[in-house]
Amino acid sequence: MRNNKNLNKILVKLSIVLCMLLCLSFYSFAEGGNGDGSGGGRDIPVGIASSNITDGQVDVPIDTQINLEFNKNVINISVAENNKSCFTLVDNNDKNIGITVVMGDDQIDPSIRRLITVIPDGLEAETKYTLTISKNFTAKNGVSLKEPIILSFTTEGKKEAVQSTNIAVASNNLNQKDANNKDQPEQPDFSNIINKDKVEKTDVTSITEAGLTETESGLKLSQAGIDNGVKQELKNSTEINKIKLFSGIIIIVLAVLIAYVILKRKLNKKAIKK
Repeated sequence: MRNNKNLNKILVKLSIVLCMLLCLSFYSFAEGGNGDGSGGGRDIPVGIASSNITDGQVDVPIDTQINLEFNKNVINISVAENNKSCFTLVDNNDKNIGITVVMGDDQIDPSIRRLITVIPDGLEAETKYTLTISKNFTAKNGVSLKEPIILSFTTEGKKEAVQSTNIAVASNNLNQKDANNKDQPEQPDFSNIINKDKVEKTDVTSITEAGLTETESGLKLSQAGIDNGVKQELKNSTEINKIKLFSGIIIIVLAVLIAYVILKRKLNKKAIKK
């Protein structure tokens, strides 16, 4: 009876140890995280998941705002001020351009914890700009950039005044009619001017729409590629953490069973000797 009581005590202690180890394993798995910047995912570097402007993009409107989405929480109060100072914008002459870095409050709205908007003070037409995010840029969980992020783009050209062109064409037509028909004045025919104006406007609209469609398509493809890469990386990390967790559980269970068998044999031998 005494041996059985001792065995039961030992088994209870082993069960408690097993439960503690399992809790630690689940905690470690939770710490592995899914890369959302809430404190886990330390093995996944911080990076841009999507942006409304791609590197090398052209014909960017001069009044544009750069909207960036990261793969982690980068606006938390613990890192917000540091991250605001990590953004710089320069033109093709390396002249610094004033910017405003806008961040929300993730305590009020957690859904915006990955979003940052960069608003330039003023962009010039037909100019190349480079936005740089320094290596000091840090997520809430302490993970920083491995390398600076560089995003270059070129603004659109100056729009020509279509109205001025139409006036010049109308003036030339009037002068020609006056020269050929001095003795027979008649009302000028503006039908060609109107038609030309319609054609020019139609052509400009078609070209602009085609350019915007192509730019949007390229942006969607780029964002899809970035998103797929980040999702795949997160998925692989999660799978590795699961394997580690289950492997640890199996090892712990086997160790407890082996210890139980050994103790039981020792107690049986003592009982037989007595």
